[in-house]
Amino acid sequence: MIGIAAGLLMLIGLWTNVGSALAVISQSWTLFVSGIMLQKAILLLSISVAIAMLGPGAWSIDSLLFWRHKRDISDS
Repeated sequence: MIGIAAGLLMLIGLWTNVGSALAVISQSWTLFVSGIMLQKAILLLSISVAIAMLGPGAWSIDSLLFWRHKRDISDS
């Protein structure tokens, strides 16, 4: 259930950092506890870590809610 919730959060781009952290925890648990589907767990873990480090994209809900104003050098 945690993995599904994390995937949905990352898919819609809402609370991307929280969703990717949940996915990392879920995939780490899968990797270390069940040794089944080892390659799949490593792949999903690395993708979740990459999304956590990159953050939400320009078209995500996070970017619409928490948009940071860009400042041009020509404005000063």
